[in-house]
Amino acid sequence: MSAVGVIPIRRRYWQCRCGGGGSYAVDAVLGIEGRFSKTVQKHCCHLGSDFGFAATIEHLREMLGVSVSAETARTMVEGHGRAMASFQPKDVETGKAFAEAAGAVEFAVDAGKVNTREEGWKDLKIAVISKREAGEPTALAKWDKQRLPTATLVIAFAMIATAKTFRRSWRKRLRGLGVTCMAGVQALGDGAGWIWQSVERALTGCTQTLDFYHACEHLSHCAEGIFGEGTTEMRTAFEHGRGLLLLQGWDGVCQWVGELLTVEAQSEQERRRRIRQP
Repeated sequence: MSAVGVIPIRRRYWQCRCGGGGSYAVDAVLGIEGRFSKTVQKHCCHLGSDFGFAATIEHLREMLGVSVSAETARTMVEGHGRAMASFQPKDVETGKAFAEAAGAVEFAVDAGKVNTREEGWKDLKIAVISKREAGEPTALAKWDKQRLPTATLVIAFAMIATAKTFRRSWRKRLRGLGVTCMAGVQALGDGAGWIWQSVERALTGCTQTLDFYHACEHLSHCAEGIFGEGTTEMRTAFEHGRGLLLLQGWDGVCQWVGELLTVEAQSEQERRRRIRQP
């Protein structure tokens, strides 16, 4: 089975007279592994990682005209998953490439939900280790136009496990890539408590950075709580806080909060007005 449909192939099977195992020698040249070409397997794995296996076979049929069963797709994807899990601990070439790649080390963590066959919905923890060179500074008015340089090398791994179990694998992964000093690691997260607690324990000494968009989300909620959702005052306060965040980081946020403490929310004013009435 290939990416353009079923292709019948006749080739010679070779086997030693000594009784050893044989093979179709031309398969390696043609890139054939079993009944499916490498391209079909690649598409199946990509789709299977994003959709259920029933949806995967629908997409394969619509995009490539390839028909396989959901069970075949599952067997193929899970087989590659087991092979990757066995390969990664033994892989040394990736560590060499990572050491030679330019840029600072970034460690990003997140989580999602997956529906397991054995126990239903469970947390899938995901980590991405990458190297990236620093970008050029940008003006405040152009903050949303800047794009970071493309990462020079990216490695991802995941685990269906608790945060405690997942974080125990981080240092081993980093050591395998030649990273032994946590002070040189930039840890990125979305503000979830389990991420920062795990980073603090597993990557002690690293630089912890909340991503800008989630930080702005907190600023927006704070401004809404004081001035009301969608008001001009709320938008003005939010944009001012965002500017201070960009220019001064955490110190800017502290300054912004200090300014907001002098503003009484409309609900608080109304509460006090009712108390003062006879």
